[in-house]
Amino acid sequence: MTILNAIEKFDAYRPNTIPLETKLDWLDTLEANLFLEVIYTHENPDGLSYSHILPDTDLNTELLVSPPFSDIYLHFLAMRYDLYFGDLARYNNDLLLYSSAFSDYAKHINKTHLPNKTTTCFNV
Repeated sequence: MTILNAIEKFDAYRPNTIPLETKLDWLDTLEANLFLEVIYTHENPDGLSYSHILPDTDLNTELLVSPPFSDIYLHFLAMRYDLYFGDLARYNNDLLLYSSAFSDYAKHINKTHLPNKTTTCFNV
């Protein structure tokens, strides 16, 4: 899934006037978390790497997570949207969907990739 696909899917799901730069920042936050918490801790035969998503980033850039786990982007954007507008009831529902999608992806990586023996623990 590309950056543009994720944003278009979200905009169709929840029409909004949030600036593109804000959505790109949200996606960048998710990509960093996915890379550091899931991908970086495992062997990476696909050579996935994290690059900041900036306002001038090509919107056809592929995101880290591909189908069938790519709904994580929709749930994360919806969750951030709810927080942005202070809708805590919706936020809590979307947080559950996002957490489930994140967990499913992490379980998939755990099952299909060996732990990265060179990864050290660090506090952030």
